[in-house]
Order: sequence, then C-alpha cells, then structure tokens
Amino acid sequence: MVISKKHRFILVMTPKSGSRSMRKALSHINDNKNPKHHLRLKHLDFDYRDYFVAAFVRNPWDRMVSIYHHALRSSAKYFPDGIVDFEDFIINFNKHKSNIGLFYKSCHAYAKHANHVYRFENINEEFSTMCDIAGLGKIILGDEGRLAPRAHYRDFYKTDGMISKVGEIFREDRKIYGYVF
Repeated sequence: MVISKKHRFILVMTPKSGSRSMRKALSHINDNKNPKHHLRLKHLDFDYRDYFVAAFVRNPWDRMVSIYHHALRSSAKYFPDGIVDFEDFIINFNKHKSNIGLFYKSCHAYAKHANHVYRFENINEEFSTMCDIAGLGKIILGDEGRLAPRAHYRDFYKTDGMISKVGEIFREDRKIYGYVF
C-alpha cells in the first residue's frame, strides 16, 4: 500500500495488478514502511475517509494467467507436490489456493473501499489519470513487475471449463466490474 499523508493519498495494492511498478513509481511520496504491501484499508490505524483512495482491478482471466506464471517462477513454494499445468491449476484452484496466499482473493476484496477504481488493462493511461486527479504531478510508470511478453491471455484457455471456472472463482470481479472473457 502506498500512503502519502502529505497528499492525502492511498493506493491499495491489488496483487497481480501492476502493484510492484506502481509502488516503485510512487516511492518518493510513500510514507508506508510496512513491508507487507498488499494490506487492505482495514489494517490502517488512522482515519482515511477524506483521502483519495485508489485501487486497480484486472480482468480475472488475464490475472489468473499472471498468477500462474508468478507461481511457476517460485515453483517449490507454490507447487510443493510438483508443477501442474495451467488447466490443472485452474480446475483444482481450491487445492492450490492455500499455497498462493493473497492471489486467490478478488480484486474487489482490495478495491471495495476505494473511492477511485482504475483498470489494469489501460495501466499507463489510468495511472497517469490517477496521478493527475490526486494532484501528484506527472509520474512515469516503469515496468518493474513485467516479464517478457507472452501470448494474449485468451490463448491460455483451451476449454470452456477453464473459462467457466475462472469466471466462478472471480465471480465478484466479473459482476462488479463487468469483465467478460
């Protein structure tokens, strides 16, 4: 979470929605020294009701591809019984979610108390808009969290069952933010 008391600004960090890049870009205004950067607003010890509170949300199917690739990079931690393919990861998500920590929560679990919600799908433009509206000035968003380019998220889904399962897992994000496959 990025907190700037001077700017009365909070950016809630939604996992797998550009948080590493945004945290680095905003590090010069960040008063938050807590290493747990995916905190939710309920963990704050001050009244934030008059703050500009922002969060980013991400298409659930795209986010699931990102979650899976993140898990592959640290496979021993996330797949203690051995690496599984993407389809198995999705179909047996409830089995794997105890290993993937915060990633199984919906974006809305983080964004629900934000008074400004932006979309990862247009991250550069949305980040710039957020900074302008919040009065932070022009801040360039880097790409610290991005990996080498990969195929479009739709290319990872081989069956209707995979598509349906992700829609079910992140039903809240799909309904609230209008995401479709």
